Amino acid sequence: FDMSQGLLTFTESKKAQGAEARSMLETSLRVVFLGFGFGDQNVELLAVPANSVQEIRATVMGWSESNRRELDGRIQKMLGRPCGDWELRPCDCATLIADEQMFLTRR
Repeated sequence: FDMSQGLLTFTESKKAQGAEARSMLETSLRVVFLGFGFGDQNVELLAVPANSVQEIRATVMGWSESNRRELDGRIQKMLGRPCGDWELRPCDCATLIADEQMFLTRR
């Protein structure tokens, strides 16, 4: 019985993890999405319209122009601000990290 008190359903577990991630997003100045996918459930889980995010980068390797336009709405729903085309990088994660070293390490 004692052990069962610590068990969480899948949904409860995701909500708990989402709360921690939302807390980090609320105070972050820069956010980088590497291979995130932006699925509806993840976007809803991480929605924090009141935040301090000023800059965003996201990998969108293989995404069509239409999907990238749709992604702007999802990022706006999640972070309360639109994402510029130049912030969406059509590359893999390793390339974004290599190309954006100065952005990623700036304090």
